[in-house]
Amino acid sequence: MVNWLNSIRQEVVVGVLASLILVALSWAIAPLRRRLASSWGRSLAFLADARLGRRLRRAGVTNFYVGRSDWVRHRIPPGMADYLQQAARSVDIACYWMAQGTLEGIPEECSRLAERGVRVKIVMVDPTGPLPDLVARDLGLEGSAVRSHLQNSLSTLRAVRSSMSEVGRAHFAVELSKSIPQAAVIAIDLGEPSARIQLEFRPYLAARLNSFSMELTAESHGLLFQICADAWSKYFRDSTPSV
Repeated sequence: MVNWLNSIRQEVVVGVLASLILVALSWAIAPLRRRLASSWGRSLAFLADARLGRRLRRAGVTNFYVGRSDWVRHRIPPGMADYLQQAARSVDIACYWMAQGTLEGIPEECSRLAERGVRVKIVMVDPTGPLPDLVARDLGLEGSAVRSHLQNSLSTLRAVRSSMSEVGRAHFAVELSKSIPQAAVIAIDLGEPSARIQLEFRPYLAARLNSFSMELTAESHGLLFQICADAWSKYFRDSTPSV
């Protein structure tokens, strides 16, 4: 009987000690498990980011901007003038925000490009058609104000063009479109191996500062770049000269 009780006590002691050891091990291992899980999670996130980056580059996307403030931090070069100066053969521009009466120094910069032989085309929404009324609400303006802004912008562009040399005027075109551009676009050297397209999108009724944009380049022969290049080439071909 005594031997049996001693055996029971030993088993209880061993069981308690084993439980305490397991608890101590679990307590000691828990931080390590958390660190391993965290490290594994970071590794998976890194791999996912890398896969996303490769997919975007294969599509032709070479940069992305959360807002206009990102241009200063991430666009190369950051300034509009220097960005346009990358053009060797052509610059095509169609921007919805011109209907807000904002030109951001584009006419003067484009005139300098045209004077050195770069073909420049700026396409604006036709102020005489129905489009100003259609875009007015999204811009937070009245249709009459949009028409006025468009006419003023056209007058500015025409004045800049008229002040240029004959060579410059031959390379500088101001045209109108009867279609609303789906994004604000700056296309540089379309059709060339160095071609790049910047597309800017503004969420409904959001401030222009909060627009987001992406840049696509021809260097990767990406499908998305080719789709956009073809589409915007058609848009610029379909525009008509401004009288």
